Amino acid sequence: MLTVSERKTFDFIKKYIKKNNIAPTISEIAKGIEIKSRGVVHRYVQALAASGKLEIIPNKRRNIRLVEETTHKILLTGKIHDGQLLDEAFQQDEFNVTDFLLNENRYALKVVGNTMIEEGIFDGDLVIGEHCVQPQNGQVVIAIIDQKTATIKRLQQNPDGTLTLLPVYSRLLPQVYQKHQIEIRGIFIGILRLDLKSS
Repeated sequence: MLTVSERKTFDFIKKYIKKNNIAPTISEIAKGIEIKSRGVVHRYVQALAASGKLEIIPNKRRNIRLVEETTHKILLTGKIHDGQLLDEAFQQDEFNVTDFLLNENRYALKVVGNTMIEEGIFDGDLVIGEHCVQPQNGQVVIAIIDQKTATIKRLQQNPDGTLTLLPVYSRLLPQVYQKHQIEIRGIFIGILRLDLKSS
């Protein structure tokens, strides 16, 4: 699994190649990910090569080549409005399942309980999370409280430095914690709901 820094480096390389049709140099990567040490960036690139994400071509200045990844896509064919005709009158698009599910920075958790039902997250759903240690205010996060209790809640960062975890369920009250009590394990990306009753 890639570290956060390696993932940031890999994402920058992909975006640079897509925009410029050439690979970035180590100096350009360092500038792009805001790291002063080219030696550190070189280690990140070597780690990406070792993980099979890219290849390093000898005796070439722009010596990075991305390794093609297998992708799986589902065709998005229309919109469905309850009680109306199926709306297929829009440009078809593709949904990249690989990026959503198989990204190395993502993982799945099974939800137990209904504290987020008003967010559309139900007991038994599979939550897709993404590793992130510094989420933005208002994001739904996967967090560990006091190193023992796991939860999924909306994060509110308070002016006094405390953190409020907001259940999206009117029957429950928000809970305020000191920053050292909360370990953020990731941010909520989406859900998978398997209808096991119909299988």
